[in-house]
Order: sequence, then structure tokens, then C-alpha cells
Amino acid sequence: MTVVKKKSHNDGRKARSLKSREAIKKALGDLMSEGVRIPTAQQVSDRAKVGIRTVFRHFDDMESLFYSLHEDIKESEYGFLRQSIIEGPLEERVDAFLRARHVLYIKYREMILSTLSQLWKYQALKNTYEDLNSIFKQHLFLCLPELKGKDVPTQQFVEALVSFEAWNRLTRHQGMSRDDAKDLLQGQLESLLK
Repeated sequence: MTVVKKKSHNDGRKARSLKSREAIKKALGDLMSEGVRIPTAQQVSDRAKVGIRTVFRHFDDMESLFYSLHEDIKESEYGFLRQSIIEGPLEERVDAFLRARHVLYIKYREMILSTLSQLWKYQALKNTYEDLNSIFKQHLFLCLPELKGKDVPTQQFVEALVSFEAWNRLTRHQGMSRDDAKDLLQGQLESLLK
């Protein structure tokens, strides 16, 4: 005899609650990705099609919402960074490393710019930005271990050279194409690591 479990009222409520929570995080991510530099709780609420009280029933405040979104992105992109080439000739590794950064910078440009414009306001964003830079630094040393043998100022310069801020300046403010910026960074990086 097969026993069929009935879906309880609580199961449906939990599913709706989870759906609302995910919609709220997606709404925030979408707003930031569309160039909204300082999204408000009301904008998130409107985009997610939930009441403002629902937003704050799921998240204590905007800080916890930003943190939760960051954790989701980190989890989804960690595998991408792990696919980097960590063996082989320097030129191939530098090329693969910069291509990986290039993909992430393009994908998250507006979100990073939104984060940077709100660092003054939210400790959670300061913390998540520091976390992101820490992950990027680990990735840098994993892919390009030659850097470990360089002095600290050179290490810091390379870290700045491959940062989002440098890439964004080259491509947005100085008008370089993304490919030209990558080629420039690649040449500089290879000469510093040889």
C-alpha cells in the first residue's frame, strides 16, 4: 500500500515565503545591475511585487539584504574562479586569469559601481567589498604564484593593476576597448612577473 503525503498548509506557506525572499534578492540585484546606484527598500519592494513589510519580514534591514545577495553571488561565481588555469606557461595563465576577471567585471560592473557608491552608508557593503577583494587576491596568487617571489610593493601594484577600478577606468573613462585594455594589462603583468 502506497501512502501519499498531503501537502500541509505550512509547506505552502514556506514555499511562498522562500519565493518572496528570492524575489526580493533578485529585485535588489536587478536594480543594482541596471545602474540604480542607491536602491531603496521601496524600489526593491515594488520590483519584487511584495509589500515593504514583506521585505523587512525577510531581512532585518538593507544591510542584511545586501549581505545575503553577496553570499549568493559569491557561491554562484566561486566555481567560475576555480576553473582558472594554475599550471602551464606564464603567458597562458595570465591570459586565462585576465579573461576570467574580464568576464566578472563585465557581468558585475554596475553592481560593483552601486556597491562603491554606497560604501559610506552600509557597513555590510564595506565588509562584502573587502571579502570580494580578498577572494580576488587569493585568485591572483593561485593563478600567478610567481607573484609570491616579488617584493610587497610589486605585489600591491599588481593587485591594483588587475583591480576592477583599473579595468573600469581604462574601459569607461579612458575609452579603451575591453580587448585593448586586456592586452595592455596582459603585457604589463607579464613584464612584472618575468
